[in-house]
Amino acid sequence: IRYRSSPENIQLAKLYTAMTMVIPENGYILYADNNPDNPSGDHDHTYYDFYNTDLGKATSHGMEITEGLAYKKYEKGLIAYNRTKFKYIIKFKDGKKVEVGPLEGIFVNDN
Repeated sequence: IRYRSSPENIQLAKLYTAMTMVIPENGYILYADNNPDNPSGDHDHTYYDFYNTDLGKATSHGMEITEGLAYKKYEKGLIAYNRTKFKYIIKFKDGKKVEVGPLEGIFVNDN
């Protein structure tokens, strides 16, 4: 179970979760891997802290900026993902800037 807490695994879980919340109208994810969870099989799951982020309801559709970079606004913030190998800064009309690193999903709470 230790590998589930590795920085790389948490980074990928955040990326896939962000993609799930931005792309479809109703996001839902069950992040899994191909490693056995325990000696008797592969049925345990990890609940990551960032799953508790409360941003309220979506207030926009998913907005793709370029292939692999997109965001969606919510009542209390936004979710963005970057599945490219480059770092981007997303600039909004209200002057807000959000940096999204390579292969990163972010959850920004404005409160």
